[in-house]
Amino acid sequence: MLDERMTFRQWSQGICILSNYAPNRLSLPQASFFALAALCDRAGRPGYITELREALGDRSGRSVQNSYRVFLSPSKERRDGSGWLQHEITRGGRQKLVKLTPKGREIMEKVLAAAVAGEQSAAMTEDGEFRLS
Repeated sequence: MLDERMTFRQWSQGICILSNYAPNRLSLPQASFFALAALCDRAGRPGYITELREALGDRSGRSVQNSYRVFLSPSKERRDGSGWLQHEITRGGRQKLVKLTPKGREIMEKVLAAAVAGEQSAAMTEDGEFRLS
């Protein structure tokens, strides 16, 4: 049970940090899309948009198909882009790759640091109570 609580604490700390930097009205599917793109980036390879949407499954909804663009750099079409992701079309022109920008990596590092801090600030007392410090 303690491990579950600590994991949830880590997750919630990360979500709180992400929400501090995220665009207004960021949905959980959009946040999940960004997290999956970051996971691919940390694994050393960009993610295909179709691959990331498939990983999200039915939870992604239609909105992620187009609204992942909120993470791209500002453009004429989308002035409020965060600049966390960049995308490129593959040589065949059929697939889009997404990868983190330096700004996106900075945000993800802050989220990960918050998760680690959340783990370190959670403790079980002698009487079996869970306390956050």
